Amino acid sequence: MSAAPDLSKKNGVVTLGAARHGLLVEAAAEIAALCLVMHSTLDPACEIDSRAMRGFVARLLDLSNAAISALDDELERTTDIAGRVRIALPETGGDA
Repeated sequence: MSAAPDLSKKNGVVTLGAARHGLLVEAAAEIAALCLVMHSTLDPACEIDSRAMRGFVARLLDLSNAAISALDDELERTTDIAGRVRIALPETGGDA
């Protein structure tokens, strides 16, 4: 597998391409929004909310891992990271 062309690390300097940088910003914004929703709407005493919390946590972990990959994984392609950040949902037409 060859290195991603839009991420390089040389002499202690990391350079990101615009697409990868945009994915990081998008992932971070979604993480922040999910955290706000969790904080304002979930009641841990409610069984349904506990299930929802598991879903939120799973998504936060996905986004966190995508951000880490975007920052530090020279072998993972930006399009693969985009597929993890921009999950395909029926209400979005199914496009990642």
